[in-house]
Amino acid sequence: MQELGEGKNELEAVKNKMHQDEEGKVNNPEISLVSPGFETENGKKISISEEGQKSVQNILREFQGNLQETDYETELKDIKARISMESKFRKTANSSAQIKTGFHAANTKRGFQDCLQEKQDKSTGFQTANGKHVVISEKGKKLVEGLLKEFHQSHSDGDIESNLLCLKNKITCKKASMLSQQKTSKTSSTSRKEDGASGSSKRDVSLLSLNRKHYLKIIKDRMASKCEKTASSSKEEDGVSASSCKSRRKIDVAGVSNRIDKQIQQTDGLIESLATSAKMVSRKSSNNL
Repeated sequence: MQELGEGKNELEAVKNKMHQDEEGKVNNPEISLVSPGFETENGKKISISEEGQKSVQNILREFQGNLQETDYETELKDIKARISMESKFRKTANSSAQIKTGFHAANTKRGFQDCLQEKQDKSTGFQTANGKHVVISEKGKKLVEGLLKEFHQSHSDGDIESNLLCLKNKITCKKASMLSQQKTSKTSSTSRKEDGASGSSKRDVSLLSLNRKHYLKIIKDRMASKCEKTASSSKEEDGVSASSCKSRRKIDVAGVSNRIDKQIQQTDGLIESLATSAKMVSRKSSNNL
């Protein structure tokens, strides 16, 4: 803009100079033919021919006409206006394109939502092999949504490997507790069985000992009663034979009673050995536990 202003001022100065020269030419044609007003630094005037002056005047007139016809400031204003209009048009085009894309996206979203709503109204998407739609209650949907939210939260909050390790540790702890419970139940059942077996064996031994003693006592009583009967029946016989027979029978009864006592002692020893073996079995079972 400054250069254009300077050029304009120079043109005006040249124009004024030419106008003054023309006036001098009209007033004094001889001087105008000699010098058009140009001179050197020493003051020597420069003479220009008439043809040169005319050609310079024509050039200046053309330049002045062009300058008047095309004003640079107005042209710059027009260019700025065009640029601003183009930028406005571009902004409006972009905004209209964005609005169109926004409307298109909204329409497509509405279409998808309508389709999804229709599908949800019809069914949840699950159907049987026969093609019958499966209807799911709102409660079931909420439960599934809650599970999915928990899964996504756990997936986003922490690392999957850490979550899997936590689950694995929980499962191993559960298995260990279940195994310990099973072992305790087995040991308690075996101890109960062994206690029952030892008690039953003790009862059997005691019953056996009682039955054996009772049986031997019955035999002893029968033998004594038999001897008494034979002694009473032999009273009618003579005294020598009766006394000898009686003494023999007494000897036999004494031998039988001695044998019975020995058998009773043997049974008592057997009972004691069975009791000690039962105690050892119960001790071994308690040590194993």
